Amino acid sequence: MKIGFATFVDLENDFFNFLRSLKNHGADVVEFRCEWPFFDPEEIIHQKSYVKKLKDFLQTVELTPLLHASYIDVNLASTSSLLRNAAVERVINCVKVAYLLDAEYVTLHMGYLHEDYLPQRLDIVRKLAKKSLISILNVARDYQVKICVENKEKKRRKHLMTDPFEIMSFINDLSEYSEILFVTFDVGHANTWNHDLKTFFDIVREKVRVVHLHDNHGTEDEHLALGEGSIDFDHLIPYIVSKCDDIPLILEVHSWDGLLKSIKYVRNKLTMLRT
Repeated sequence: MKIGFATFVDLENDFFNFLRSLKNHGADVVEFRCEWPFFDPEEIIHQKSYVKKLKDFLQTVELTPLLHASYIDVNLASTSSLLRNAAVERVINCVKVAYLLDAEYVTLHMGYLHEDYLPQRLDIVRKLAKKSLISILNVARDYQVKICVENKEKKRRKHLMTDPFEIMSFINDLSEYSEILFVTFDVGHANTWNHDLKTFFDIVREKVRVVHLHDNHGTEDEHLALGEGSIDFDHLIPYIVSKCDDIPLILEVHSWDGLLKSIKYVRNKLTMLRT
């Protein structure tokens, strides 16, 4: 089982030093968030020398790359065709960057219905999101990149993919893409819905290829260090490892100290499981 970390959207220190430091603290995998200012896909896709530098660096320090598609100002389920098409184009650019870096998986959010709309409009935006995803999957197949749909947290805006049965139904409806369409299981997001986390994982397990770990108190998406919220990671991590021991555990913790604390926590937990 490999331990990884998601890059911060914004950093105060040098990007390469950030990556090197976390590798030195025991990380094996890095999940790049495709966002400005350090990893904007529209910029990186045209910077061949930078891509080569980054790829060579990752190989030298032995960090396996994954990508998280852009999500800031991106809504694959937008009711505006103009905005939806722009969102699709941006995610496709993330797929192309993944290809350039030899990143096997790209995690994405399926979008949302704005809180000002009536809940019954959800069926419409689900169809729009499916159409967007098909466009992305067709490109991903050509580039031999795999797509992971992430379960989302409780929020005022009505996110798609919040329930394990919804996720599996959505994926099964796209069975023609089964070889490249998978799931990123986000533990913290599931906790905001008061899901039983082991049950949630069991339902989607056969399609899970990435796991996101962060803590909260069950009421909002706080992205705390492991052990600072209400999630029982002492039992959940061994359970996940027992079901599939080759899935990267990606820490999505939004503070430097919390990230280092969480890497140490997971590393110790995995060591105990091996003894």
